[in-house]
Amino acid sequence: ANGREYEVDCIIFASGFEATSDLERRWGIESIEGRDGVSIYDHWREGPKTLHGTMTHGFPNMFYIGYIQGALNATVTLQFGQQGYHAAHIISSVLDRGLEIAEPTREAQDKYTQVYNDRQLDTSEFQSLCPPSYFNNEGETDAKWALFRNWYEGWTDVTYPIFENMTGWPGQPATTFDTLSCIHCGDQAKVTMLHFSAHSGTHMDAPNHFMAEGIDISRAPIEVGLGPVRIATINCPAEVRPEHLEAYEARTRPLQAGERLLLRTPNSDKKFWLQDPFDQDYRGIGPEAAAWIADRKLALIGVDYLSVGPFHAGNPQTHRALMRANVWIIEGVDLRKVAEGDYEMICLPLKLVGSDGSPIRILIRKA
Repeated sequence: ANGREYEVDCIIFASGFEATSDLERRWGIESIEGRDGVSIYDHWREGPKTLHGTMTHGFPNMFYIGYIQGALNATVTLQFGQQGYHAAHIISSVLDRGLEIAEPTREAQDKYTQVYNDRQLDTSEFQSLCPPSYFNNEGETDAKWALFRNWYEGWTDVTYPIFENMTGWPGQPATTFDTLSCIHCGDQAKVTMLHFSAHSGTHMDAPNHFMAEGIDISRAPIEVGLGPVRIATINCPAEVRPEHLEAYEARTRPLQAGERLLLRTPNSDKKFWLQDPFDQDYRGIGPEAAAWIADRKLALIGVDYLSVGPFHAGNPQTHRALMRANVWIIEGVDLRKVAEGDYEMICLPLKLVGSDGSPIRILIRKA
């Protein structure tokens, strides 16, 4: 290379295909200007703005074919063909009407872009776990030109992923996945055996976790995790105490019986704690605050680390105070990018007969 010889074992010829790098680099065109000399690169500096991924206000008679704010199809040639037919239909309609210009209004463009952005799934966690590739702009976890963006109707997934050797409760076996059969090994299908605690990652506790007479997770009422939920920012230096919850009520409104409450503490200020050593100084709800919550007869309480109670002292007391008051507990909720406020929630455990807990998938959206 460049006149120098290198001893190598393998040479990989890269295609040069890019999907998430800057637009100027991919298009290879020095300047594309619209009305008033505005460059498309400046117009889209913070991400694309289109109507249906086809046209942009200020750039008349300019059509796009590709993945920009449009559909994604496994058959690229079919997708590009359908987009070409769509562009041809627009051009034909313009000519049939005796017009010379096809251009979306700014209002239509901005409304579509807002709808598109509001319904994007946050893939930063997935991208952070992937090796550098064109899926994440060679390691950039928040690429504005990310290739895959999914629709989710305004819901935000606040579930941590479950993966091998993730952070777990001290003394419990590590999370592992065993492959029972493998397509690449000649089998007809891939089958995985999962080995992890019912209290791994984002999960729900059943009353029989700390009470011998308590019901198991398969009997959890589904309505407990469905409906309105309040998220409170609690800036506590150690365990959550009643005065922290009273301060939240004072700046918002009093908590009512039957409400659901998730606490965002300094635990959520960490980047991604499931890859770090277990933090014995995490912020949990102290027994006094648990009694405070029990007195208000909340339906559900959620926290942003692996246990609702503190590690060093009071953990069983916190659990039992809540469970005896029929307050359901969810733990390990990913609230790193969530602000205080009122939300809707979908939160359901697996129906594991006899189990004292279960992983959950939890979604929230602004009320």
